[in-house]
Amino acid sequence: MEDKRLNNMEYFNESMIMMIMYCLMCFTDFVPDLDARAFMGTVCQVLVYSHIAFNLSFTTIDFVLDLKLRYKRWSLFREYAKTRAEQNYKL
Repeated sequence: MEDKRLNNMEYFNESMIMMIMYCLMCFTDFVPDLDARAFMGTVCQVLVYSHIAFNLSFTTIDFVLDLKLRYKRWSLFREYAKTRAEQNYKL
């Protein structure tokens, strides 16, 4: 599951970088219209901000899920330690 999510994330990151690079090519003399350059600048900004936001949200969600699993493992270990202590006390 984890490997599939990371693989999809790699494809997303690569496609976003390719789109951003295409937008940056439109800032050259290849596009003589200034209005088109301004529009492509706005599109490039939106792509960059959405790329950053998506990656930050993905990282945050992954971190929160990891913390939940660590807490669950810790609570199960504490419960097990408590029952082991009670069994040792009865002996």
